[in-house]
This record gives sequence, structure tokens and C-alpha cells, in this order.
Amino acid sequence: MTKARNEPGNSDVSRRQMLGLTAATGVALVGAAVGQPGTANAHSRLTVEVVPSSLDTVRTETAEGDAIPTGPFYSDGPLYADGTLDDNGEAPEGADPIGWWRCWGWFWNPDGSFPSGSAQQSFEFDGLGEIQTQGKDMATKAVVGGSGAFRGIGGEYLYEDINTENSTFRATFVS
Repeated sequence: MTKARNEPGNSDVSRRQMLGLTAATGVALVGAAVGQPGTANAHSRLTVEVVPSSLDTVRTETAEGDAIPTGPFYSDGPLYADGTLDDNGEAPEGADPIGWWRCWGWFWNPDGSFPSGSAQQSFEFDGLGEIQTQGKDMATKAVVGGSGAFRGIGGEYLYEDINTENSTFRATFVS
């Protein structure tokens, strides 16, 4: 199993133990091992839910038939523990975010359908560190690194819509 380094003291902490750290701090994240521990098929999984609250684009004009302008963009919004949002992608009253999501990149529209794009994302967990991802479109992206409790993380980021009307989504990290 891949190891992450935990601060302070630089003691080795397994990914499963690392995800357990989030529960110990009162954050309701779930880390579940998939497969048999100690085998090449062992994985760790962490899922969060995101409510984008902004979308800023440099270009304001859209080409005929385009949904949004092409070019550079920035978006951000709060992170919630998996299972917090309802089917409409709304957080219940009093639900506390567990961090903040930031996304920046470039939209392009080569075929006239909803824009394709390339993006880098930062999933910042309050007091625990962050996970960075990079890739194209809403497809599976690479987890390119992390900090704090997530230092040394790798693997894939999987995207799943919760509600396309308000752009809420579920992000699952598999390492």
C-alpha cells in the first residue's frame, strides 16, 4: 500500500489511516479500502460533494450556438462530506462545509457541443491539506499531488454529476 507522510513527526501513515484522520477531527469523510489489503488491487477511496458558487470567464461573448464563452475560466465553491447534499445538490440548513474547491483552466469548443476544456483543481480540506487534480473535460483526471495529510497521494479523480442545473457534483479520489 502506498504510504503518505503525516506531520508532525514524519511517521508513515497508510492511506486508510490518513483518511481515518479526517473522522478523528470531526470531519465526516469516509475512507474505505477496496480489495484485499496488502495486494496489488488494494485501493483507498475518498468522496466529497462540491457546490460551485462562481464561474468567471475572461471572454464575455459566446459564438453562435455556444453555451458559454471559450477561453480561460475560474470557478470555486464549498466542499461537503459525501452524502450531505440532497438530490437537487443543495446542502441542508446548518450543514458546514469541510473545505473549499477551486478550478481553473481553459474552455474550448471544437465541435459546437457543450465546451470541452482542460482544468486543474484544488480540493482544500480545512486544517488537513489539499488534493490537486489535472485533466481534460469532466472525464477521469489524474490526482497529481497533495499536501498536509494528503502528501504523497496519487491515483485518479472520478467526476459524477449530482444536479447538472446547478453544476453540483461528487468527486471521488481513488488511489
